[in-house]
Amino acid sequence: MTLRLRLTLWYTLLLAVILLIFAMLFHAILARTLFSQVDDTVRSQADQVVAILQADIDPTRSRLPVAIVLASQVLAQAMKADGEVYDRSPSLMGETLILPEHIRQTNLKGVASFYTWRDAERYLRVYSVPVHAPDGRIVAIVQIAQSLAPIESVLKIVRLALLVGGAAAFGDPGHAGGNPGRLLVRIGQGGPAANVVHGARPQGAGGVVQVPAQGAHVRPVLGYLVVFPQGA
Repeated sequence: MTLRLRLTLWYTLLLAVILLIFAMLFHAILARTLFSQVDDTVRSQADQVVAILQADIDPTRSRLPVAIVLASQVLAQAMKADGEVYDRSPSLMGETLILPEHIRQTNLKGVASFYTWRDAERYLRVYSVPVHAPDGRIVAIVQIAQSLAPIESVLKIVRLALLVGGAAAFGDPGHAGGNPGRLLVRIGQGGPAANVVHGARPQGAGGVVQVPAQGAHVRPVLGYLVVFPQGA
């Protein structure tokens, strides 16, 4: 294996690791940010809806505030403590938001919960909140949901863009090790960088290499002195 090939393989491996780490971090941070925004939206809307319902003597007789629900474009549903749905937003078009039993039991203990629901037709982030009567009893549960499908589509596009960008980086003929203007000499064969001089040709194991007359600089990389031409 030639010296240039070895350096090229090392640079390619290093570049691959760096790109992979960058892509994973970027994707994770973007996904977390987008999902957090959805959580903030459904939590905020749920708090407003619950506050309006709890202002009534009997929250189970109050209707969902359609103006708030429609303005935020979320899905909303209200059910009694026993699980009977008594109101839902028009955006649900008569369908029902599924409430897992363990979430319902958590709500009946007075604790609000997030959960994600996915089936063949819907991919939703749901915030389920207990509703208290004036005497403190939990008489209802409100669910506010928002679709995660748009976020999933965005993340797919981002993954594709990162994949294409990584492929383009490896396809660049000037990437690490692939630039023919870079000259190499192993450290120890020719001594320190002072042996890399202008106007000299490579001389076997002597380690003397030619350096471009203008703007060249030398870096030690993986046990070699690498001569980079101007702009490299």
